[in-house]
Amino acid sequence: MTKRIEPGVFYNTIDWTLQQYHDMVEAGVLTENHAVELLYGKIIPMSPVGRYHAACVSNIQEFFILNFRKQFSYRTQDPVAMLDHSEPEPDFVIAKRDENNYSGGHPTEEDIVALIEVSDTTLDKDRQHKLPIYAEAGIRECWIVNLIERQIEIFTKPTAEGNYEESSVHQEGSTFSHDKFGEIVVSDVLPGIQPPR
Repeated sequence: MTKRIEPGVFYNTIDWTLQQYHDMVEAGVLTENHAVELLYGKIIPMSPVGRYHAACVSNIQEFFILNFRKQFSYRTQDPVAMLDHSEPEPDFVIAKRDENNYSGGHPTEEDIVALIEVSDTTLDKDRQHKLPIYAEAGIRECWIVNLIERQIEIFTKPTAEGNYEESSVHQEGSTFSHDKFGEIVVSDVLPGIQPPR
């Protein structure tokens, strides 16, 4: 009897290194048509992007690009190399300015100023699997824009054990001041229409 494979669930499969993953891309085994990312050595399918998720990513892009222009480099749903077994594709990355936009290699943990995940159907995956990778890799600041609860969750002070020591939650209707990005109006980041639960 064949075991049914549930999407998004981790199984006891082959653990791939980052180099092996890159080799598969170079060899054409994995292409841009394969919507996958490498998390803790596992090649994991990525969820399709819905309209609320896409609208939120567009809001985030507009905020950072209009307000900070070329002060930073930006990546939208592109790979970020970290540790030796993970290459997640976060929704938005604010990185140190690189005049060649990292054409020489994906930004690494040292380059990243802040990393943002937009979460609806992926909320559990982002919290339970991706956030620990970001912390273990030393990403100084990670945001989860939680479309289900309509709030921005910010995590700082990563530990090598895969946790963040500090976090804050900013709900829809609130405004908060960020030490690098100034005043953030939460409702300006969230999509204008609430997705169904």
